[in-house]
Amino acid sequence: MREHYKKLSPGMRIGLCLVLIFILLTSCSGSNHISASEATPPDTPSDGENSGDIIGTNHLNESAKTAENDNGEPYYYAKEDDKIGFWDFNMAYDLCQSALTDYYYAARNNSDINLDLYISNENLKAYTERKIKVEQSIRKKANVTSLIDDVSCGVYEVNYIDNAVIYFKIGARIDSGVGYSAEPTEFLVGNQDGRLVILDWYTNGLDSIDVVVRGEAQVIDNPDIWNDNDWVQGIFDKLEKLEDKYGA
Repeated sequence: MREHYKKLSPGMRIGLCLVLIFILLTSCSGSNHISASEATPPDTPSDGENSGDIIGTNHLNESAKTAENDNGEPYYYAKEDDKIGFWDFNMAYDLCQSALTDYYYAARNNSDINLDLYISNENLKAYTERKIKVEQSIRKKANVTSLIDDVSCGVYEVNYIDNAVIYFKIGARIDSGVGYSAEPTEFLVGNQDGRLVILDWYTNGLDSIDVVVRGEAQVIDNPDIWNDNDWVQGIFDKLEKLEDKYGA
């Protein structure tokens, strides 16, 4: 074998090495981690030509919304009552995308948002409501008057955790009349008696309120974090300082 290899030209040797590397890489699988190129929802084509591009931009599967509240707003339900899986991808992604879009419109256009559609934990709900008010106050104090024209979302990363939680890293592009901004947001989505809800929500953008209050580059992997009353109180204390600073 070694003698045959020595007879190969340099170009053929490189080609053979590349083939062997490819075989090794494709054979290494088995985790529940899914990259952007693998995470495309069913019947949803990738928006980019390259496998690493953000996928599913503004995907919204209307058929996945199986129930509505009294105001005609959608609730988001899992396929099963006691666990979560890849079959819940579309619904969970729609949940996060809709929540994120509503958040930006509320914070920057002063639009209404019904957080009950997305969050059941009262601590996370209160934190998100207060974040919106702080963002509104910051914009008002800085005399920023530009409004959002469109929000485009796409999945960077998905991870299924123990059939109980879906981790999403979602990129959002926020377009206004004067340009656009972009920032990544991470979500944990869980199954609460058959209903999909957001368990944690963290935006790791430059000078985002989450970064200021919770810290930079946090690891988002604890679905019970908003049930830790001592931790929550520390977060609320830091948020209160921002509220005092900007008059929220």
